[in-house]
Amino acid sequence: MLLFLYGTGENGAVQQIMLTLSTDKGKTWHDSVITEKIQGVRFRKVAFLDEKFGYVIISGDRTMSQEYSTAFVTQDGGKNWKHINNPNVTRLISDGGFIDEKTGFMSYGTINPEAPDLYVTQDGGETWQPSKVEIPEKYDKIFVTAEVPVKKEKYLAMDVNQGPNGDYLGGEVKGRFISADNGKTWQFEKEVQPDEI
Repeated sequence: MLLFLYGTGENGAVQQIMLTLSTDKGKTWHDSVITEKIQGVRFRKVAFLDEKFGYVIISGDRTMSQEYSTAFVTQDGGKNWKHINNPNVTRLISDGGFIDEKTGFMSYGTINPEAPDLYVTQDGGETWQPSKVEIPEKYDKIFVTAEVPVKKEKYLAMDVNQGPNGDYLGGEVKGRFISADNGKTWQFEKEVQPDEI
């Protein structure tokens, strides 16, 4: 699948977010509108988990260190998109994504974060709740920005990085956390060196 996520508009103010995709290696292309109006897009991410299910996460309307962030999902390969609820957080989003059709994450805090600010949905974006990341005292204010988790056989794994100001062991070491309850709570597993990531 080839795809492009982009905005249209005049004078730098985005009016529409569009997705152009091809499922036949570029022979034919399909355009779809993700959303009609959003100003000043900062963060944008698109991914498909299979041929049918995909998601788009975007943020915009930034004022100082606050912004609007939201997500859209498709169940038909990108032809139609549904706006889902968001966690109602106005901090700057740092990452987000779904690991299956029901389970998604939004991670916030890009300006001087002091701890992970992670939200999880387990019902496809109908509701969101804070995810509790249990940081050992040794790593307090070191591992501060959660990345999108990945599925393992019996649990979820997530790396938490040091944010923009990290300097612990050169700033590249991350903390690996695991969850046995599909993302509601996270326990520290180990440090992850740059060559292990």
